[in-house]
Amino acid sequence: AGDLEAQMALFADDAVYTLLPPPPEVPGPLVGKDAIRARREGIATAGAETSTEITGVEGNTVTTLARYADDDLRGMGLEYIEGVEEYVIEDGLITSYTWTMTDESLAAMMAAMPPETMPESGEAAFPTFAMLMARGGLTVSAGFGLTLLRRRSFQ
Repeated sequence: AGDLEAQMALFADDAVYTLLPPPPEVPGPLVGKDAIRARREGIATAGAETSTEITGVEGNTVTTLARYADDDLRGMGLEYIEGVEEYVIEDGLITSYTWTMTDESLAAMMAAMPPETMPESGEAAFPTFAMLMARGGLTVSAGFGLTLLRRRSFQ
């Protein structure tokens, strides 16, 4: 709970949290700290490992490349998945967070999934564990991004 509280302290009350492609259980952007907290409370990790590299800072926007791995992914034969994260920071708080799975990771995940898990609608399947990447990357890169922005604002 302490980690969740520390993470939530980084978000503005009216922050927008977007996951692309959207998983079935989160079909659109989450708006507000309460909605973001509810989503993040439901995510559990199993052997999770994350790494994040800041790839750009322009104005109040921080972009990162985040790598995520867990036991579920390894069980599918995937070493990790990657996503591009974009944070918009205003007054020291995250006002917008967007996580976009890379095309390569999405293709690898789809290829690793058993055919019976593929939806009949033609839409992309998006397993719950992919959401864990967003949580792990957010935790690490939000801290890096805020630290970098704070350092730049004092120079």
